[in-house]
Amino acid sequence: MAGRLLAAGFDVCGTNRNQARGERLRAQGLRWCSTPREVAESADIVITMLSDDQALRSVALADGGLLAGLRAGATYIDMSTVSPQCSAEVAEAVAGRGASFLEAPVSGSVPQAQSGSLTIMVAGDRGAFERSKAVLGAMGSNVAYLGERGRALMMKLAINLSVAAQMIAFSEGLLLACAHGIPQKQAVDLLCNSAIASPMLRSRGPLTIERQPQPWFALRLMHKDLALALAQAREHDLSMPLSALAHELFSAARAHGHSDEDMVAIYDLLAELAGGAPGTGSSV
Repeated sequence: MAGRLLAAGFDVCGTNRNQARGERLRAQGLRWCSTPREVAESADIVITMLSDDQALRSVALADGGLLAGLRAGATYIDMSTVSPQCSAEVAEAVAGRGASFLEAPVSGSVPQAQSGSLTIMVAGDRGAFERSKAVLGAMGSNVAYLGERGRALMMKLAINLSVAAQMIAFSEGLLLACAHGIPQKQAVDLLCNSAIASPMLRSRGPLTIERQPQPWFALRLMHKDLALALAQAREHDLSMPLSALAHELFSAARAHGHSDEDMVAIYDLLAELAGGAPGTGSSV
């Protein structure tokens, strides 16, 4: 995503807790900063995208964090998927610095981030959104403004509930096909070009056969998002039995050691529970 901003001609400075991850971007023109505070001191628009509440608080609110250097009149865009409570805490701190806050979680994975075709859901200050359209448009082809803060996070969770359910259903169908002797690759191809096909399944289905070197979306992050969604459902007296079952299955996958693998490893869990060897295409 930072690469898309650089390619669009923006002056981009940044940092990461893992400095090695910034080397390729530095070669593309990224100005490396040693601390989050230094980033905020250098930018009119500040963007974070972090894994969970703890990571966001440590980067934004800790001593030497972004908020310490955030300038009055700046815009802070948080693209993380975190709890509404954590997002509100950061938003209040941003307002206290005289800056504007937008929540802008995304839907899409590594291929969409590389091509600039993410779906970006935005909520918060309308004026800040208008000022940030060019930046958001460099990263996403579908940028939707949803109004008051909180709505973008809920839309992202609503999407990920369906992503998790689709991945589980796809995995069960694939296991059933393979159990009856259909080669795994052929079964994946047919499922991904059938009535159930979705952009997510077309990109993720082949990963049941051959994984990428790095996960596109870690299973533990989907587990976290399911927990966040179920917490919101309880607050609104919503019954979500399928999402609750998905959460239990992702919990089991973590217990079986799949936390840091791509979420497609839910297929591996189901194959393991069936007594089969995942990824071989053999009968189970």
